[in-house]
Amino acid sequence: MPMRAMFSVLLALVAVVPSEACSVCMGASGLTADATNNAIFFMLGTLFLVFGGIIAVGVSIVRRSRMAIPEYVEASSLSK
Repeated sequence: MPMRAMFSVLLALVAVVPSEACSVCMGASGLTADATNNAIFFMLGTLFLVFGGIIAVGVSIVRRSRMAIPEYVEASSLSK
Protein backbone atom coordinates (compact mmCIF):
# COMPACT_ATOMS: atom_id res chain seq x y z
CA MET A 1 0.00 0.00 0.00
CA PRO A 2 1.51 3.34 -0.95
CA MET A 3 2.43 5.74 1.79
CA ARG A 4 -0.21 8.29 0.73
CA ALA A 5 -3.01 5.71 0.92
CA MET A 6 -1.87 4.53 4.36
CA PHE A 7 -1.77 8.13 5.56
CA SER A 8 -5.32 8.69 4.25
CA VAL A 9 -6.61 5.60 6.04
CA LEU A 10 -4.82 6.54 9.25
CA LEU A 11 -6.17 10.10 9.07
CA ALA A 12 -9.71 8.80 8.48
CA LEU A 13 -9.48 6.51 11.52
CA VAL A 14 -8.04 9.17 13.79
CA ALA A 15 -10.32 12.00 12.67
CA VAL A 16 -13.54 10.10 13.42
CA VAL A 17 -15.78 12.16 15.66
CA PRO A 18 -18.67 10.42 17.37
CA SER A 19 -21.97 11.84 16.24
CA GLU A 20 -24.94 12.40 18.47
CA ALA A 21 -28.58 12.77 17.64
CA CYS A 22 -30.23 16.15 17.87
CA SER A 23 -32.30 17.04 20.91
CA VAL A 24 -35.56 16.52 19.00
CA CYS A 25 -34.60 12.94 18.15
CA MET A 26 -33.62 12.24 21.74
CA GLY A 27 -37.06 13.17 23.09
CA ALA A 28 -36.69 16.76 24.17
CA SER A 29 -39.88 18.74 24.56
CA GLY A 30 -40.57 22.19 23.25
CA LEU A 31 -41.79 24.02 20.20
CA THR A 32 -39.29 22.39 17.89
CA ALA A 33 -40.24 18.89 18.98
CA ASP A 34 -43.96 19.65 18.63
CA ALA A 35 -43.45 21.14 15.17
CA THR A 36 -41.41 18.14 14.07
CA ASN A 37 -44.04 15.71 15.34
CA ASN A 38 -46.79 17.64 13.55
CA ALA A 39 -44.77 17.66 10.33
CA ILE A 40 -44.26 13.90 10.54
CA PHE A 41 -47.98 13.29 11.07
CA PHE A 42 -48.81 15.64 8.19
CA MET A 43 -46.46 13.73 5.86
CA LEU A 44 -47.93 10.40 6.97
CA GLY A 45 -51.45 11.72 6.35
CA THR A 46 -50.48 12.90 2.88
CA LEU A 47 -48.94 9.53 2.14
CA PHE A 48 -52.09 7.69 3.26
CA LEU A 49 -54.27 9.97 1.13
CA VAL A 50 -52.18 9.37 -1.99
CA PHE A 51 -52.05 5.60 -1.48
CA GLY A 52 -55.77 5.58 -0.66
CA GLY A 53 -56.47 7.35 -3.95
CA ILE A 54 -54.38 4.87 -5.89
CA ILE A 55 -56.19 1.95 -4.24
CA ALA A 56 -59.58 3.57 -4.90
CA VAL A 57 -58.77 3.92 -8.60
CA GLY A 58 -57.69 0.27 -8.73
CA VAL A 59 -60.88 -0.90 -7.01
CA SER A 60 -62.96 1.23 -9.38
CA ILE A 61 -61.25 -0.30 -12.41
CA VAL A 62 -61.78 -3.84 -11.10
CA ARG A 63 -65.47 -3.17 -10.36
CA ARG A 64 -66.05 -1.67 -13.80
CA SER A 65 -64.32 -4.59 -15.51
CA ARG A 66 -66.63 -7.06 -13.74
CA MET A 67 -69.81 -5.27 -14.81
CA ALA A 68 -71.91 -6.99 -17.45
CA ILE A 69 -72.15 -5.38 -20.86
CA PRO A 70 -75.65 -4.01 -21.41
CA GLU A 71 -77.70 -5.79 -24.08
CA TYR A 72 -78.25 -2.64 -26.13
CA VAL A 73 -74.51 -2.24 -26.81
CA GLU A 74 -73.51 -3.78 -30.12
CA ALA A 75 -70.42 -5.95 -30.16
CA SER A 76 -69.03 -4.03 -33.13
CA SER A 77 -68.98 -0.80 -31.12
CA LEU A 78 -66.75 -2.38 -28.44
CA SER A 79 -63.93 -3.09 -30.89
CA LYS A 80 -63.56 0.56 -31.99
